[in-house]
Amino acid sequence: MATATVRNDTRSVAELTRAVFGEALSIDQALERLELVDLPTSASPTATPELWVGSIGYELHKDYLAFARHVQAAGVERLIDVRELPISRRRGYAKSALGQAMADVGVEYVHIRALGNPKAYRDLYKSGRVDEGRRRYEEHLLGEQRGALEDLVPLLREKRSALMCVEHDPATCHRTVIVEALRRELGLELDVAEIG
Repeated sequence: MATATVRNDTRSVAELTRAVFGEALSIDQALERLELVDLPTSASPTATPELWVGSIGYELHKDYLAFARHVQAAGVERLIDVRELPISRRRGYAKSALGQAMADVGVEYVHIRALGNPKAYRDLYKSGRVDEGRRRYEEHLLGEQRGALEDLVPLLREKRSALMCVEHDPATCHRTVIVEALRRELGLELDVAEIG
């Protein structure tokens, strides 16, 4: 059986600086040289790498099993249901059935009720008063539900995620308001993909 050998390497500062800088230097000289070098630094606390976020509405997807396969084929690892009430008249789109369908294709399903659009604001969207509905939902999201918006960020960073609601057209869905708030209010750089 082979045993690992621990090397007790005690090189002098002169040897180390010769290896790095090509000449023997004192610690002070090495530090002075390092100050002149433009070393890459970690991102600032407010800067974030670009995150991929999918957006999908199930409105045009009649078969929930095909919908689950479509989501999985788009590379989604976590489907985040942002409906206030995860129920549907359409078979398979209620929370339990949809969660199971997603699990069957290897996609995690998460429902975040706090990101849902309250009925009063949904009704504005449905009546054609989309701008007013969007404004009212944004006030709601950035006010009493800001914590839920902030809690969404680690989920997006952990896995390739898609926001899901009913509406096919993101322009008439509150998913777009969530994405815009993530960008504007939380400073995230997002690569948003409509995955239909």
